[in-house]
Amino acid sequence: MRILYVISNPDLDITQNTGYARHILETIKGFELNNHKVKVYQVGGFIKTIQSSSQSKRISFLKKIIPTPIQATIRDILLFKRILKSRLELKKIIIDFNPEIVYERDGYFTCLSSDLAKLVSSWYIEVNAPAIEERQAFSGRSFFRDYTHFLKKNSYGLSLGLFTVSSDLATFLQSKYNVDKKKVIINPNGVDDSHFKPLISNDILGTNYTFGFVGSILPFHGVQELIVAFQDLVIEGLDCSLIIIGDGDELAQLKETVKIRDLAERVTFTGAVIYSKIPEMLKEVSICVMPKSNWYGSPVKIFEYGAMKKPVIAPNVGPVREIITHEYDGILVSNVTELASSMKRLYSDAELCRILGERLYQRVSDNFTWRMNTQRILDTIAKDLTK
Repeated sequence: MRILYVISNPDLDITQNTGYARHILETIKGFELNNHKVKVYQVGGFIKTIQSSSQSKRISFLKKIIPTPIQATIRDILLFKRILKSRLELKKIIIDFNPEIVYERDGYFTCLSSDLAKLVSSWYIEVNAPAIEERQAFSGRSFFRDYTHFLKKNSYGLSLGLFTVSSDLATFLQSKYNVDKKKVIINPNGVDDSHFKPLISNDILGTNYTFGFVGSILPFHGVQELIVAFQDLVIEGLDCSLIIIGDGDELAQLKETVKIRDLAERVTFTGAVIYSKIPEMLKEVSICVMPKSNWYGSPVKIFEYGAMKKPVIAPNVGPVREIITHEYDGILVSNVTELASSMKRLYSDAELCRILGERLYQRVSDNFTWRMNTQRILDTIAKDLTK
């Protein structure tokens, strides 16, 4: 089967060590391992722009004097022009490649239009986030927001099916865009279990516990809160350390926080780490922590922690509750106080750590590898094609 994989967000860089890049690459690999021919197209192609110091200063100045709604509207206009151009390019690619299936990873705008739907009837859209609301939260509201919602609703209606990563996101799509419940398939993220493996012996707790976080250092991941909670353990005299694996906008600020709180000897920042090295680094981590997440996403790091039999503390949000059952195969927390309390609890209970790690490993191994994720997609497509 010929599958055209479309990335409708031009800002995604699949060479980066990110959850979205892992998801894209693993899905493509899964299609190919099942002997399907895959062609990949990205809107605009990904172009990494390098700005000079003077350009950065100009942009910073303009952002200060131009109202946020106007900035957001200009961005929408430029992106929509790019989408219109991409639709013409896709039309030619579809005619030349003649795919049986188009699988589109959704972005702020969706590529699927009525003209393209006439060329390929089996067009699926993978939705990983409420893209319009997410963009508005980060960049402000555009004057074209309502029109953007209208276009999104039209594209979703034209699709044969929508794959989402969580039940909460599925419910949102059904409510916001009047999507038929029958065409929404919930397919959480996964893990490459050939890459993330448990230790032969998981008895690494000993007397010196290392708490660990892996991911982008961004405000919504809650690393600041993790440091605050960790300090509680240090104040109580517990023999433990914290390793933060990753890079991001908040890294410099967090290093300063650690210094001010006199935690420099206990907290290690690795900076950016290539994907192939992460399992090796996690081997030295006793307890894995994901302090915060949003209401819709399926955090890849939870599956990676689970595949290594690590006890996990994670945020008490809907998509995480679909993976982890509180007190059975992980600990779920809602605030810094609960986070600190849970860290102290696992620090003092090695047997509980072992049990939680074993159970989460079993759940992930049985349900959430990338092979299984791709197979759910292919099974759905096969079922639709036989109707």
